[in-house]
Amino acid sequence: MRPSSRSSWSRVLDWSGTRLPHFETVALAVAALVLALYGGLRLQARAAQGAESRLFDEALESRSRDRLYEEAERSLQEQTPSHEKEGDPVRRAEALLAPEPPIDTRRQAEWSPQRRRAYEDTLTAGGTLPLGRLEIPSIDLSVMVLPGTDEWTLNRAVGHIDGTALPGEGGNIGIAGHRDGFFRGLRNLQPGERIYLTTLDGSYEYQVSDIQVVLPTQVDVLEPSEAPVLTLVTCYPFYHVGSAPRRYIIRAILTSATPPPQNAAARQ
Repeated sequence: MRPSSRSSWSRVLDWSGTRLPHFETVALAVAALVLALYGGLRLQARAAQGAESRLFDEALESRSRDRLYEEAERSLQEQTPSHEKEGDPVRRAEALLAPEPPIDTRRQAEWSPQRRRAYEDTLTAGGTLPLGRLEIPSIDLSVMVLPGTDEWTLNRAVGHIDGTALPGEGGNIGIAGHRDGFFRGLRNLQPGERIYLTTLDGSYEYQVSDIQVVLPTQVDVLEPSEAPVLTLVTCYPFYHVGSAPRRYIIRAILTSATPPPQNAAARQ
């Protein structure tokens, strides 16, 4: 662990009658324009979210095909690296870098207006290949996990906390998100419920074991652990006005791990 990890964790945890018809006509026209703009933004968000999700699924498929190639190479004693094959999806994913993490925009209904605007601002910029996909069925959450916890990343998705174990590794994996954005639904999560994390190297199922509220200075929740665990971090209270004074911590333990199938189909 880098020496600066604890300080970076602190930042994450710190986290008239004749004129009336004319007036009505103008008002209706303005309302129609506002609705059209809003609808356009929602369509843009949906398209952008789906693009990055498809790239991640293509990378998953490519990883499965790479394993098949390797088995064929061993049996035939041939040397044909997968990166030399034309149109390899991993190479396309790295080159295209779609502009979005995948969500159904209906889930933004609970987000604060400021967070929705911040998310929309990220749709015009390029991104990076996600580290994985985080899914919590009980709160209808499916979101990509991007590296880092800077403001741009957390407006766009949820972020892997620097200095903690990477998704797919053992130990304590830390993931942060905004309380008025993707992680709004964490307030409804209960002990015993399931969390799923999919990476290019496999799928992992976790079970919520503990929920606590801590001060931003209590970074021990992100310390390394021998057991494979997942720690989700967001600000608390969820509807606090201004900078929230505490942090909401979800701790989940690993219950099963599944390597990627050899012929995985893209998830919808």
